[in-house]
Amino acid sequence: FDVNNKRYFYIVEPEKKYPSMAMLTKRGRIKTAVNFYGNNCSGLDSVKLSHKNIDLSIRLYRIYE
Repeated sequence: FDVNNKRYFYIVEPEKKYPSMAMLTKRGRIKTAVNFYGNNCSGLDSVKLSHKNIDLSIRLYRIYE
């Protein structure tokens, strides 16, 4: 997908209901990667955001009550 001159790639596996990875690229280089974790029964339960140029990684987890 192209949005505001930025290219986003979504990797979808046929057997999964949700995408497993998304990437933001600029000039052919990966800038940011997002990994989605979970299963088809409970849906997404965690996300990992990582920046490729700086040492930055953020992990987000679903809170169960």
